[in-house]
Amino acid sequence: MKYLSILFLFLAACSNSQTSSCGADKLFSDYENWRLETFPSYASSRNHGKRHDSFFQNTEENISKVHEEKKDFLTRAEKLMKSKSCESQDTNLSLFHYDLKESIEGYKYNTRFIEFSSLGGPHTSLPQMYKRVPLETKQNYQDYLTRLSKIPEVFEQSKTLSRKGMKLKMVPPKVTFKGYESSFLDLAKGEAEESSFYKPFKDLPEGFSEKTKEDLRKKAKKIISEKVQPAYKDLHQFWTKEYYPNLREGIAASDLPQGEEYYNFQVRKMTTLDVSAKEVHEIGLREVKRIRSEMEKIAAKKGFANDLSGFFEHLRTSPQYYAKTEKDLLEKTALILKTIDGKLPKLFKELPSLPYGIEPIPSFIAEKSPAAYYNSGRFEIGKSGTFQINLSDLNSRPLYNLVALSLHEAVPGHHLQIALAQELKGLPEFRKNSGPTAFVEGWALYAESLGEKVGMYEDPLDDFGRLTYEQWRAMRLVVDTGIHALGWSREKAINFMKENSGLSEKNIVAEVDRYINWPGQALAYKMGQLKILELRDFSEKELGEKFDIRDFHQVVLGSGAIPLPMLEENVKEYVKKMRVPQKRQG
Repeated sequence: MKYLSILFLFLAACSNSQTSSCGADKLFSDYENWRLETFPSYASSRNHGKRHDSFFQNTEENISKVHEEKKDFLTRAEKLMKSKSCESQDTNLSLFHYDLKESIEGYKYNTRFIEFSSLGGPHTSLPQMYKRVPLETKQNYQDYLTRLSKIPEVFEQSKTLSRKGMKLKMVPPKVTFKGYESSFLDLAKGEAEESSFYKPFKDLPEGFSEKTKEDLRKKAKKIISEKVQPAYKDLHQFWTKEYYPNLREGIAASDLPQGEEYYNFQVRKMTTLDVSAKEVHEIGLREVKRIRSEMEKIAAKKGFANDLSGFFEHLRTSPQYYAKTEKDLLEKTALILKTIDGKLPKLFKELPSLPYGIEPIPSFIAEKSPAAYYNSGRFEIGKSGTFQINLSDLNSRPLYNLVALSLHEAVPGHHLQIALAQELKGLPEFRKNSGPTAFVEGWALYAESLGEKVGMYEDPLDDFGRLTYEQWRAMRLVVDTGIHALGWSREKAINFMKENSGLSEKNIVAEVDRYINWPGQALAYKMGQLKILELRDFSEKELGEKFDIRDFHQVVLGSGAIPLPMLEENVKEYVKKMRVPQKRQG
């Protein structure tokens, strides 16, 4: 045994020596340092350096410069991938190459000139900037104020890029921007103290003197009223008088320059699979049919046999299925989250140390926002993860969807996966802080179904909510490809979703507009979930009594967010090792 231990240490030392001499570690380190120096907001999210008072210079020249620098990193990676000394870094180099190559390829489609979508733009992300930056010291708050004073410059850069987009005919579809003006105007008016930008100054650290607090608040009010609010008014003028009138009438990606090629690229990028839009469309139709049959069984138990449409209408229009107050919705969500927290050890051997909280989506973007979303946190900046829930228009937020929604956005969905990835040991930083949408969203959709394993769907209506959400993602495969590759109209897409789900009409319209504005992104959820379920079924069949769902989840999450083909390789390697008979000791 002593000899084997010495041999193991010798081999490990050789491996470490080979890795360090390979040059890959330096490449990854150089890339991370480049990201920190190039993107001040990213650096702030890591509490790195001293540029917490700056924004990325979002100019055409600077974006082009970043593109060229990425190509240099790609060249370095390709050289190392040919070196035998880098075999131990094959996985890291392959993922690094994959991410960069995809980004570089996407540059040619000029989507950088579209600054606004129905989901928002620079004007909607900035008010929540305080959640992504360090705010502990007096200098932190002064840096935040300096950033606020630079918002007019940020908007000028967005306008310049948008004007270039108009010349290139790279503009979003007009039909999806009904009521969009409020996203500017709500932040352009009112008292400075009521602005979202002022929120960090309402509860300053106890260690600050009263004079420091007074000075910071005085400066904040001045900057908000004299810089920020006028910038929003000016951006609103640009939107209404110059940009909105020049938006395109068509809704398909194919209407854009290089549109068909761009959409095919998006399908591959968002699914990480070599599939065509038509193949994805057919998968979606099959899934919609399967899930619909499951929904019909629950509808029949509720007195709506052979009348799923009637059950949908009943759910949409009956007040009993909706919260009466915002507080009621928040409290019910919090109870669900605390309940699933206590069940996680049945599903996972490792849990993240970073906690999460729950907050409402800000009112100025709630009308155009989904039912909920997740904001990641970091220990470096003293921020927990945040499950943000939409409290607007309570009549479109059914309570029976809450379990699936909570499991998706918080745990065991986005928070668990993203926080665990941040805490993985021995991986380059680029693998901890990014990853394919198909994995991230595929995992979150898969996480919804895990509630079945631990009794979260004992109420048939909650289970109907789970099916409603799964159907929602299945319909995305049909609708997204239908709009962008098969000539579907907006009305056809809306009607298809109304006929096959219990989602409120308001949610359906918002979702369809999202697919129109963000071609291909909606495909990631269901395609990722299907792959994870396929791999779990494979593992259970191959391993029989040896299968442990906690081990399976450790394999799936243990490499961070990765392309689906690589995930499949990892799971099959795990199954192969588990099937090898264990040698008896002694």
